[in-house]
Amino acid sequence: MRIAIASDFHFGYAWGTERAEDSFIQGKEAIEKSLAADAIILPGDIFDSRVPKQEIIGRAMHIVGLASLSPSSAIIEKAIPERALPKLHGTPVIAIHGNHERRASGLTNPVQLLEAAGLCVVLHGNAVVLRKGEERVAIHGMGGVPEQYAPLALKECGFKPLPGMANILVLHQGFREHVYGEMAYLSMDDLPPGFDLYVNGHIHLSGIREKGGKILFHPGSTILTQMKKAEAKQPKRIWIYDSATGGLQPEELATPRKFYYVEINAAGSASAVAEQAAGRLSKIPASARKPLVKLRITGTLAPGASINAKAIALQFPGLMLSVDNEAESKQFKRRVELLREGHSKKSVDELGLSILQKNLEQANYDGPEAYKLLQLLVEGKQDEAAKLIFGEYPS
Repeated sequence: MRIAIASDFHFGYAWGTERAEDSFIQGKEAIEKSLAADAIILPGDIFDSRVPKQEIIGRAMHIVGLASLSPSSAIIEKAIPERALPKLHGTPVIAIHGNHERRASGLTNPVQLLEAAGLCVVLHGNAVVLRKGEERVAIHGMGGVPEQYAPLALKECGFKPLPGMANILVLHQGFREHVYGEMAYLSMDDLPPGFDLYVNGHIHLSGIREKGGKILFHPGSTILTQMKKAEAKQPKRIWIYDSATGGLQPEELATPRKFYYVEINAAGSASAVAEQAAGRLSKIPASARKPLVKLRITGTLAPGASINAKAIALQFPGLMLSVDNEAESKQFKRRVELLREGHSKKSVDELGLSILQKNLEQANYDGPEAYKLLQLLVEGKQDEAAKLIFGEYPS
């Protein structure tokens, strides 16, 4: 059986900006390329926010719904444990929610809306069995959970491969072996044994890692959301998994904007650096869709010297240019270092959760998990959060 894997569409990313169409253009191409397979797996962050605008939801439904118009000889045979499944048409789509879509228990996330519309089956702590003729493949899945709870949540799911068929486990978490610069509590050692493939969304660069006989696969994202150097070297793509051979074949997307990463080591006057930057940027070819460019300037300037990044950007209206200016005087650099030393590398969500947990502990709170309260507060549902605290609202 051939199964397409396409992750992290981030529908709605950069909404209201010049890049507002990118996620839809590239997500549509990803689904269209996936229709050559027997089934499709979407490992989370289909949407860019927990409560996307109706216009974004509508466009996502249209794109994911393309699978329902494409015939396939594969069907979803059953759910484990048994539950009522939506009646899918065409190519089966199996999805999980990611960290961008995660909401508190009892609240509907946008991926569940796709299931309610009959466009996919959503997994979270359960599995489905795909069948094509006499061949079967079990897809197990756990949607994104707060990183600190991931090891326990995965253990509590009790995932076990089903005999007599290929087994795939789909997740959306950070892994200590792969994540740098952010907190990750999950390790490949925590993965339950015996699965033929472990698929993980969340990581926007695609890659495969083996450890202890386990194959952890990151399909990567279909859209660029962070202008990192490694992103300039790797194309955006979907993947086709062959359950009979265990092979993974990439299919490159043609629609993503070109991305260039330009580095300059500053030496001499600020004007000389600006001139060097202009020379490098002028060599980037023009295209119908403006290229994305990250200009990183490093080095140490003379005391008091400063580079005008805005002036550089204004010279190149045909580029979507972001300037990362790290070249300043030694005195300024030291001030920046002191500020960085005083801050944790935790994400905003993790910092908020940590603060809330400490406050609840001081109040001798003994109710539902802190992250459920945090999600309600983030979404402006103060009344529901209060009811949850006092046991008046279902957890």
